[in-house]
Amino acid sequence: MRHFGLMTLLLSVLLPACAGGDASDKAVDTSDTGDGGGGADFEDFVYVTQEATGNFGDFQGFEVEGAWQTQDVDPDHQVEVPLIGLIEDFQDKYAVAGATLELWYGDVVEGSPNQTMYSDLDGMVFGNGKVCTPMASRLWTDPGLDETKDTYEFHRVSHSSGAIDDSWSSVSVVTYQLIPSLLGVSPDPTKGVVAGRAYDIGENYIEGAQVVVRNVTTGLIPEGVVVNYFVDNFPTRNQKWTSADGLWVAINLPVGDWSIEMYIADGEGGHKLMGATILPV
Repeated sequence: MRHFGLMTLLLSVLLPACAGGDASDKAVDTSDTGDGGGGADFEDFVYVTQEATGNFGDFQGFEVEGAWQTQDVDPDHQVEVPLIGLIEDFQDKYAVAGATLELWYGDVVEGSPNQTMYSDLDGMVFGNGKVCTPMASRLWTDPGLDETKDTYEFHRVSHSSGAIDDSWSSVSVVTYQLIPSLLGVSPDPTKGVVAGRAYDIGENYIEGAQVVVRNVTTGLIPEGVVVNYFVDNFPTRNQKWTSADGLWVAINLPVGDWSIEMYIADGEGGHKLMGATILPV
């Protein structure tokens, strides 16, 4: 099954060869008909008419192709290997020194992390990671310095047969404080901010995608959630769907489990669900 997706990281504002088990069997209401009462309307979030750019092959949509992707993972491939990582700022891409990176192999941030690393002056971290295994992470700096917000990421999987060489994003306080002026919405300090990119089967960023957030249990879109998009890696209230950078941000998500869903225009006046991921806030 071809893989489309949404890379996601959660900002806490409280501040070739893995073969494997079920990725998820949670049911999500993906109908194109609003929320059924008690929440926001689907049409307020998904209305794009522009043809999306990207390598879609003969993919007919997330629902048509069988919804949640599953694998039978070979435990022999789920091993620890050396990890070399770069901690960089989400917006400006500069190296972040003095950051703590914690990894959980169970893809859930609870209990003690399996790995803890600290970035040096060049933003580099060195340790171990587990391949062919979904990992969750928490990235933070000294709270007393008030330089960054705690940032979480879920569902990261490395398929490397050797050392893991990857980067993690850190969200600065400056970026967080720009949200009201750039996007015209004030973050609620009791709720979460989620950001990520839409990408195709070649991991190229998709232009012309829109994102909607639903409660996993009820299928409802929560009131008060705002989704915005970027241009040239910079957030703007005027962009109505993903630009060539593929970036999006959803602001004011309440605590809970959320289905983050990516839609594109189907060319017939409707929309196709092309990818989805479950994210806890």
